[in-house]
Amino acid sequence: MRKVLPKVENCLNCGEIVQERYCPKCGQEAINCTTSLRPLLSEVMAEVLSFDSKLAHTVVPLFFRPGLLTIDYNLGKRVRYLSPLKIYLFMSIVFFLLLAWTMSGTKSPPININLPSEKSEAWKSGKGVTMNARGVNIEPDDLPPSLEKYGAWQKDPKNTHKDSRWEQFVIRKVLRVKENPQGYSGEFVNSVPKAMFFLLPLFALLLKLIYTRSKRYYVEHLVFSLHVHAFAFGMLTLMLIPALHPLMPYFVLWIVLYLFLAMRRVYAQGWLKTGVKMSILGFCYLFLLVFSVVLAGILALVSF
Repeated sequence: MRKVLPKVENCLNCGEIVQERYCPKCGQEAINCTTSLRPLLSEVMAEVLSFDSKLAHTVVPLFFRPGLLTIDYNLGKRVRYLSPLKIYLFMSIVFFLLLAWTMSGTKSPPININLPSEKSEAWKSGKGVTMNARGVNIEPDDLPPSLEKYGAWQKDPKNTHKDSRWEQFVIRKVLRVKENPQGYSGEFVNSVPKAMFFLLPLFALLLKLIYTRSKRYYVEHLVFSLHVHAFAFGMLTLMLIPALHPLMPYFVLWIVLYLFLAMRRVYAQGWLKTGVKMSILGFCYLFLLVFSVVLAGILALVSF
């Protein structure tokens, strides 16, 4: 016999008097979910099916109808699609998971730093790392042969060339990367999503500046940024599939063409204006992208 869940007279969420199945104020179902497992399983299935349905409706226009998702979202047509943030997170997570899996099966190339042999004592001169007005200068030939040797030498009371804390930090990081390049690659992959997420609001800010006369709100540009980056991550995911490597030039071409068509569709300007503004946007974004990759490398090095 099917168990009937007990109804409640007052909404458990907001306290409103409930006469029907759902609360008239907040919309929550008027049942006590703590007495049965069925509501929990029903909620899970509803969320999964809803996600699958929305994902199917979102992916096709995301890849093949540039700008449509942004236009529909800004017009309020949002029920059938995943939200911009959800589709961005989904595409980026799939890409970085596949990237991590691909890199785990690939041996990292050796890092060519010619460290001295253990018999050589040139590294004890303290010239492995020098600091000047331009920053830190690393001399690979004068670096210690291993972390263990370096640590022992820094603690040796006979050592008259002890490095500063900052010099020790740099040398230890360089040696650690030398000894375990694949581990550093893993840290780098983990740092890239943080740096890429940093690019989203900046990309939207660039659009705000380029289309300053459009009187659009910043959020509208941010929605466009989320959709474009979600599409880019989707294309990059396809590029990681070995069977699709011959199609890589076409994927790159479609990314460039997609951005142009999306900008023209969303901002409704002519071909020439869109081309000029896309060139400016691309140049600025390339600079930010390089900065973000370098930042990801630094974050990976610090945490490695």
